[in-house]
Amino acid sequence: MTSRSVLAGASSLLLAAVVTWFAGVRVNLSASMPIGLYRVSRGPPAKGVMVLACLPGEVAVFARSRRYVPNGRCPGGTAPIGKVVLAAAGDSVEVTGEGLLVNGHLVRNTKPLAVDGAGQSLPRFPDGTYVVGHDEVWLYSSYSKRSFDSRYFGPLPLSCVLNRVLPLWTLE
Repeated sequence: MTSRSVLAGASSLLLAAVVTWFAGVRVNLSASMPIGLYRVSRGPPAKGVMVLACLPGEVAVFARSRRYVPNGRCPGGTAPIGKVVLAAAGDSVEVTGEGLLVNGHLVRNTKPLAVDGAGQSLPRFPDGTYVVGHDEVWLYSSYSKRSFDSRYFGPLPLSCVLNRVLPLWTLE
């Protein structure tokens, strides 16, 4: 391959990335959601909806230091996380050692892990029952029990939620 063809290929990839970004298409390569292409959509976050959200500053710095999230444009220098809205305004969330209960029902894949994949201890949001405020959401991965989500950092302010996302094409 010549340097000219390598440059042309790299230029084409860059152009494709820019066009899809401005067209509202995002690529997910993380384990928190199915790998694939997602379309950004408008509308308020609602229970069961996938969203992209920035982690709050202190949580973002921790997640970045552990390499749970890649570098990006959010506070703390992280990329947005893709998660499902587990609980929204008025819902009751009970944090226990067995997992998160929403309105009295245990949610699959929410049992907190003691350590991450590298064997480092994980923080836990304090056990207790919390009523979700009108300006916050709890996020989780319905797809991966190893996800870094609200069982470790609690609710996120709605202001952290950037967009809803809809799957266009995924590997499942």
